[in-house]
Amino acid sequence: MSKKYYIFDSDALINFHKRIYGKRNEVICIIFLLFFSVSFNQYYGFQGINPIDSFFSFNTGYDILNGHYPFKDYWTRTGPFIDFTLAIFFKIFGVSWSIYVLYASIFNFIFTIATFYILYKFGLNFYYCFLYAFLVSILAYPSAGTPYTDHQNSFLSIIAVYCFILALKTNLKIYWFVLPIIIGISFLTKQAPTAQIFLIISLLSSIHFIFNYNTKKISYGITGSVFFISTFLIILSIGKIPIMNFVDQYILFPISLAENRLQFIFPLEFSRVILRFRLIHLASLTLIVVCVKKTFENFKYLKSDEFLSIVALLGSTYALIVHQLMTINGIYIFFIIPILSGFSHIYYLKYFKNKKYIYFLLILLSISSTVYYGVKYIDKRDFIDLRKISMENSIDAKILDEKLTNRTLKITC
Repeated sequence: MSKKYYIFDSDALINFHKRIYGKRNEVICIIFLLFFSVSFNQYYGFQGINPIDSFFSFNTGYDILNGHYPFKDYWTRTGPFIDFTLAIFFKIFGVSWSIYVLYASIFNFIFTIATFYILYKFGLNFYYCFLYAFLVSILAYPSAGTPYTDHQNSFLSIIAVYCFILALKTNLKIYWFVLPIIIGISFLTKQAPTAQIFLIISLLSSIHFIFNYNTKKISYGITGSVFFISTFLIILSIGKIPIMNFVDQYILFPISLAENRLQFIFPLEFSRVILRFRLIHLASLTLIVVCVKKTFENFKYLKSDEFLSIVALLGSTYALIVHQLMTINGIYIFFIIPILSGFSHIYYLKYFKNKKYIYFLLILLSISSTVYYGVKYIDKRDFIDLRKISMENSIDAKILDEKLTNRTLKITC
């Protein structure tokens, strides 16, 4: 009778256990990011209101729910995307402040997990991806707490940049299809900084295809554009919204105001442009050094996908800074710091691995800036102009309407 012999591969078993253990940790971290990014924003969405800004999308979403459409039934120059999607939320879950804030909280998670995903796709250690995404969840939507066009537009614009970078890195055609859709949705949220970031991505895409012409990728991008435009026109048709109303109110009228807005950028003083956003500039410093260093080593680097990706990140960062200066709102773009730090971390590991102090400085910068801005701007509700207001003097908003119950929405006196 023959005997059977089995070979025990200990390395294969160890690797199998590592994969299972790693997948379990990934699921746990993603669930935590979901719970934290939603609940953290839910909390701050109930901490004070600005009578105009905090209710703006609530009112327009409620109007659409009741059959009153923008551009047709009322004049508007703000993006309709939040209004229509918020109306869907109200239709499904009911009209309440909790659902209103939940809308922003869900987008806070979407932006958080998108940041986690792209850093992970670039090969950064899973736990560092989690750290940077976690910091983004603190700094992103909670500064407003409620749906806000500037915030959501900025998040969608950055997600469009993510999509462009992934299209370059992974060589997957699906990203070229999705890219114009995200840009389109971002534009329908607010015109700027989408327009600026669209120009940046268009320019860099043109450079990419000049040196890497690919008919299939281009056709995917065109198909995505046609799909978005067709869907948009169908929605206008269903709502019986004249397209010229949209053009006049959403494109031509804002352009007529652009000259006045441009005045807010100037003067280009060192204190306004550099010192005020110094932590953002520090977070992007490693990326700038990489671009300069590699370009001097080999000028062919200027047409590489890595160079285009870094320029897309830096260009979108400066587009956000310009937009911040033009809006004269409270500072909200500090969420870009952990994102830039995450990408700087990636390129540090690639080009400066022997200089460990950079690694520690990037993590320290991300955590300290999150604590600083979290306390100064988010906890003190600076964006909605409540910094000098004592929350101890607030009253429960349920005295106004039962829709504002379920939790305590604080109205300052």
